[in-house]
Amino acid sequence: MLKLFIGKDPAEVKIFKFPAGESGVSYHWDSSRTRYVDRGLSANINLAWEGNDDLIHLALLVDAIRRNHPHVELNLTMPYFPYARQDRVCNPGESLSVKVIADIINAMGFARVFVLDPHSDVVGAVLNNMVQIDITRSIEDSFLSLPRWRCALVSPDAGALKKVYGYAKKINIEKVVRADKNRDVTSGKITGTVVYSEHLGKTNLIVVDDICDGGGTFIPLAQELRKITDGTVSLFVTHGIFTKGIDIVADAYDNVFVVNNMSGLSHPKLKQL
Repeated sequence: MLKLFIGKDPAEVKIFKFPAGESGVSYHWDSSRTRYVDRGLSANINLAWEGNDDLIHLALLVDAIRRNHPHVELNLTMPYFPYARQDRVCNPGESLSVKVIADIINAMGFARVFVLDPHSDVVGAVLNNMVQIDITRSIEDSFLSLPRWRCALVSPDAGALKKVYGYAKKINIEKVVRADKNRDVTSGKITGTVVYSEHLGKTNLIVVDDICDGGGTFIPLAQELRKITDGTVSLFVTHGIFTKGIDIVADAYDNVFVVNNMSGLSHPKLKQL
């Protein structure tokens, strides 16, 4: 889904299909305001990722804007950066997909690209002019319903450990629990989950990660975490995709906190931050 703002004013964006299947994109904005754009206001596109067609629609919209306003500063806000999970080549014959997508966006020449908690540091290395939106405040907000002095953050795997330690330091949480998972790189299936911790009494645990897709990482992790605490076990994710529904994730946790609910699903345990 694309939204366009010129300065602070929203512009109407229309997306349509031609009979042969090609997309068409146009936008409308009060032409009386054109002179203000020429005085240095920026145009800002917000892209809520829904699928691969979004990249075509984005490129067409950028072309349309630049034809009307060739000197405007153009920014993109893209909370979920697609293909960031494909940030390495694991098997011969695979593409480095994160770089492919970054190259497409780089070619559009944005002054700034705002991304919410990208999955991989590789995104920042391959995407030009990226600005990462800080989610520390959202993590802190997830503690509002919990006794803060009895909370610990949980890193679900080795890849998240550095980031989780960083959040814990920023919000003065002393305890970080480290977990890990074994995955078959060919099939992508998780073959085991381990938690490195003694029993923590009534400590409330909050698993922190950037993406929940089907829940394959988080459901077995919740089962292991309940063995080491008598407190609550909650999940905080930046991007909630929930491709297998929210129920199976919510059944495993006492609370599910999400910043970017891409699924549009709702549940009594699901809290939008």
